[in-house]
Amino acid sequence: MKRISAVLLTLIMILGCVSVSAYDPVWDDFAAACRYEGNANIKMTVKVDGEGQYLESNGLSSLLGSSLDYDMNVLSNAEQTKAQADGKITLNSADEKTVPSSSFDLWLDLNMDNEEDFKYILILKALDSGMGNAVSDKYLYFDYSKVPGYKDLMMELIPILKSYSGKTLSEMLQKTSQSSRNKILSTMDGVKPVYSNGTYTLTLSETQLKKLASAYVGKLTELMDEESVKNFASETLIDWMNRDDVHLFNSDKAIVLSVKTDGKLSEFRSEINFDTNFYDIAKILNPNDPTLSLLDRERFGAKLNITLDGSISPLPDDYSIDYPEITDSNSIDVLALSANTDFPAASIGIIPDNAAEDVKIMYENTRCVFENKPVVVKDRTFLPLREMANMFGIDNDSISYDDATEEVRINGGGVEIVMNIGSRDTYINGEKKELDVPAFTVNDRTYIPVRFVSEMFGKNVDYSEDENGLTVFIND
Repeated sequence: MKRISAVLLTLIMILGCVSVSAYDPVWDDFAAACRYEGNANIKMTVKVDGEGQYLESNGLSSLLGSSLDYDMNVLSNAEQTKAQADGKITLNSADEKTVPSSSFDLWLDLNMDNEEDFKYILILKALDSGMGNAVSDKYLYFDYSKVPGYKDLMMELIPILKSYSGKTLSEMLQKTSQSSRNKILSTMDGVKPVYSNGTYTLTLSETQLKKLASAYVGKLTELMDEESVKNFASETLIDWMNRDDVHLFNSDKAIVLSVKTDGKLSEFRSEINFDTNFYDIAKILNPNDPTLSLLDRERFGAKLNITLDGSISPLPDDYSIDYPEITDSNSIDVLALSANTDFPAASIGIIPDNAAEDVKIMYENTRCVFENKPVVVKDRTFLPLREMANMFGIDNDSISYDDATEEVRINGGGVEIVMNIGSRDTYINGEKKELDVPAFTVNDRTYIPVRFVSEMFGKNVDYSEDENGLTVFIND
């Protein structure tokens, strides 16, 4: 039969959580409760909440209270190596001004059965919030087989996951070396799922999680090819595991997993409770950084709670997935775009991660207020194309944007600037120059770099930053 195993099952099966005193059948019952036989509709809500000065000072507080809703129909085989899915993802933003709510249709097609047929493709199409109408003719196309090393990593992991399929934890332990088995057993001393009214609940403290990570970090780093990643995992994680003065999680409830079953998995819930100070983490990552001593540690504290609530219900046996036909003209290969541009996400309408909320623009000692807010990308300030050109006295007839070629053209004061969305190559009166960060679009608005364009029109640009935010001064 076809099987869908919740993420919780994979986690528990890999971790091999068992009581130190002896193998306890409750783990087999818990694993069985995490399984779902057959094709299914899966609904999930991921919600973020928290508090702390670090979240406030870094603009992350606007995300608190936001949630992602998934409604997916999933078909997969028993070994979990082939799967198809279609459905919808909806972002319910807590702060519409900073991150607008949005909705996407999605399709997933993957095959990890063998290296020759390896496939992992995700297709998204943006929808108008609450309307269900496509806002763009373009599909966003993610082909993860193009990510360097991704296929190799999955080909290492899949046999491990398949070896666990259908086996009890007792059987898996028998295949583990004596030293590893003892380490796992001692790690999970006294920890096991609690059953009550049809629900299994497993709670891990930070101490238990540290021990568990210590037992497995060596094996995981063996699968990593990138030396820098391997060193980070082995050195930084181990440092965290062995220190009592550095915390990442809530001491008593680092992770809480719950599954409800009436003979078949029907509901699941997971909580990850971070409670940390990023100053302490920075000290681990950069112990010799002299600038850390100048910082106020209290400003770097943060508590973050991430919860996932979900339910599973059966799909009709004859359910099938109708994939959209992807062509070069109707889709954007996002990962291919990422390899060729410095800021591809913005060029397909995604707001930059470091969008600036408080940027003031002063032109000739007068503050200019823009309908579309300035943003900062890689320490470069960007303004909306037409509003910036109008500020310099350039009328709309001297500004053009070609949808087909994504070419931006500005004429004014004897200067012609030509640039393309996502490209660093720019032409000033026909002479090629290179931008640090290319122009991009956000919500159908084209953004161009302030300093570069201003200087091309003979303006001087200065910056000032204080507790009230960034101010950009532009003068003749």
